Amino acid sequence: MKTVIFCIMLLTIVGCAGKETLTVAEEAINVAVLGDTVFKKDGIIVYSDGTPANGKIKTTQKMLKLHISSKPFMDEIVTLNDLSENLSSYRYINGYNAFYRNKNYVDSEGNKIDDSVATITKMPDRTDIFTVKNGIVNGSYKIFIGEMLYEDIPYVDGKREGVADRYLVAERQSLPSDSKNTLLVHYTNYFVKRTYANDILINERFLTFDKELAEEKIYKNGLLTQSIRYDDEKISKLIHYQNNVKHGEEISYNDKGVKIKVVTYINGKREGNVKSYHADNPTKLLLDQTFVNDELDGTERFYYESGAVATETTYRNGKQISPIIGYHEDQSKRFVIEAGKDLKNGYCLDRNGNRARDFTKEIEHRYSIMGLIRYACPEYMEQNSK
Repeated sequence: MKTVIFCIMLLTIVGCAGKETLTVAEEAINVAVLGDTVFKKDGIIVYSDGTPANGKIKTTQKMLKLHISSKPFMDEIVTLNDLSENLSSYRYINGYNAFYRNKNYVDSEGNKIDDSVATITKMPDRTDIFTVKNGIVNGSYKIFIGEMLYEDIPYVDGKREGVADRYLVAERQSLPSDSKNTLLVHYTNYFVKRTYANDILINERFLTFDKELAEEKIYKNGLLTQSIRYDDEKISKLIHYQNNVKHGEEISYNDKGVKIKVVTYINGKREGNVKSYHADNPTKLLLDQTFVNDELDGTERFYYESGAVATETTYRNGKQISPIIGYHEDQSKRFVIEAGKDLKNGYCLDRNGNRARDFTKEIEHRYSIMGLIRYACPEYMEQNSK
């Protein structure tokens, strides 16, 4: 398996005499000053004769850029089992590989997909413009993608210092469930502001196109210590880190700023009991779970706002070992999903507790577990309310 985030395909030197394609040594930084190629050697930018470079530098390179946008404010790592020369034929969809075959997006087993996708596509030239003094970068280091300013990084004596701005356009494509298999493309503009001190990252701020704060990350000695996520500029989640992995509490809030969920992490793994509460009524329990070494272990229960059990099942070492039993609020049984089965493979019970019908595409197949609690087996919900 290969991990792919960014690939440089072609290096191009730009000088006063125009553009020419070169094969550049690994240590070359693909730049030209007044027509002379420069290199990076021992941390210093030098001319071909080894003397320190002075003046404005321009670099150009063709590249492949990976667009990831299903969660535009999260860090993503993309893995591809088989990376061919035709990269644009591969898609990344919610954690698994996808392929474009016979005018359909399919997973590795050939099943058609209707979901958000992110594509690896060929991008226009990248151009870097910056200034060096005695071989050291000083001032603004600008990166352009085509004509668009992509990143602007301040340097002082070769080190990043101050606030660096990054301007991103995230591409999100979706394949709707229709006979034409039409591909819809949407764009989300957002900004990232990174603050550096003595070349060490101390803060990141992710802003939407409307410049609303979406997420803030705080670093100490270059290591992530805290992430704060926002919804309409209100804190929605606070996550603690140690050595760049989750460690301590991850706290979720409703739109009133009230805690509705607390998860404890130890070295990146969930541990202990987790209780989630109804967002609109945070005094009422919604979900009760227990984790051991990041695996579900014990009884898992969802609850109605009334406090009655809505569903119940049991896990051992992350494996579901009992059916999901759904209940009406009067605690009579409502539906059953056998252990280890997909949520679609359930069935409804009549008011006498007998199997009545299987889940259908028109009703139950449309929903997650929360949707099933609200909408599954509606005809028998009415009978139980009489």
